Amino acid sequence: MVRRKSSRLYCFLFFLHSINIMKLEVFYLDDEVELLDLVADYLNSDKVQFTIFDNPDSFFNQIKNQTPDVVFVDHRMPGITGLEVVEKLGQVCSTKISKILVSGDLHYFPNKEFDRVFGKPFEFDAITNYLNSLHQQKRLALQSNQAA
Repeated sequence: MVRRKSSRLYCFLFFLHSINIMKLEVFYLDDEVELLDLVADYLNSDKVQFTIFDNPDSFFNQIKNQTPDVVFVDHRMPGITGLEVVEKLGQVCSTKISKILVSGDLHYFPNKEFDRVFGKPFEFDAITNYLNSLHQQKRLALQSNQAA
């Protein structure tokens, strides 16, 4: 009987672990704290985990410990631009990360550095659809790796 309980516990723990692995890890760096809270509240889900940062130092300290799947970066912040953040990110992290520029200035479209650009105010449906697409890609990649 003990064996059965431990087997069930193992399956349950594996299930919980696989749910966390399947989540899309998103870091969002912006100097507008109210906007960070709004975005995290709205977009956190069973598929997406947002971690928010209101300064580049805490953002880069966390990057050293945890590599996200996606990074949202505000274009204009005090002392640094989104482009500078992404350039530094390339020096600090070798893993492929989807980079999203967030800007109220829709005339700025640095195609080679960023995978997407979302304007402010946000179109939450467009962001949700994009994140769902990335989550689906991650899920399929993990399933493919498990099958191999």
